[in-house]
Amino acid sequence: MSESIENVATDLETADELIGEMVENDASVEECLPALLTAGFKAGKSMALIKQLMESKGKIMSAKERTATATEYLTSWDFANNVADYSDVERFANSLTEEMEATTKAQALGSIKKYATANKIELPSKPKGVAGSRSNKFDDFYAFALKNPSCSEAEIGSFIETFGSTEGQNKKYVWLFNGILGFAKKYSEV
Repeated sequence: MSESIENVATDLETADELIGEMVENDASVEECLPALLTAGFKAGKSMALIKQLMESKGKIMSAKERTATATEYLTSWDFANNVADYSDVERFANSLTEEMEATTKAQALGSIKKYATANKIELPSKPKGVAGSRSNKFDDFYAFALKNPSCSEAEIGSFIETFGSTEGQNKKYVWLFNGILGFAKKYSEV
């Protein structure tokens, strides 16, 4: 059973009254959701309304709009003739992110892939990491832990901040590195 256009418009107006100001002030989906749920909207409907409001207020772009805008930019930049290796793909993704508001680098890369597929352009492959590069953080921490086997969690946190990771990644590293530190303590006692 589909909803009538009138109900959808009314629901959007109601949502705008409830959370429109929050959306304009860059509130997250998680901040907006309780207001709609409390008003009686189901979770799925609430998520759809939040997305529609964010799109209408220019906080996010619809996938269709992002693809169309990215296509315009990539065509005008002669993407097909200016991509030699993956660093060029990343350069274009960064440019799209700068030019298109409410677009992340991951979304820009997705738009580039769609453009390439639609225009039969073979994208260069993303290079594999240098052997051991993924574990450099771990190698660095092993050395740190062996030199400082009795360091505190705060000291681990300070060391991890040098990685330039997000707060969530830092929490994960602290948890992982506490285990490594336990090994370093046992090793230093031997």
